Amino acid sequence: MTDILQKGVIGSDGSVIATLPSLGELDTSKVLQALRRLTLIKPVEFMIRLGEGEMAGGVSLHFEAVGWKLSGLQLPTPAVRALARNLISNRKAD
Repeated sequence: MTDILQKGVIGSDGSVIATLPSLGELDTSKVLQALRRLTLIKPVEFMIRLGEGEMAGGVSLHFEAVGWKLSGLQLPTPAVRALARNLISNRKAD
């Protein structure tokens, strides 16, 4: 999950299954644009979209005890489909 957030690449063994914008690419210097990417899920949880629109994916953060923790990764639909195809093809190879 760390590689997905840092590099925006979904895959294994050097093969790229799908991509999404990396968390590091967020331009936090533009405060209003950055705030538009936030979605409140619960009073103690919110999601940050990694790009424009829902197809970019996002990360969810949950407040727990003394700080914010990663609670989920929302992948874009094309990335989920590519992962599913890859799982099925890997399963058939076994």
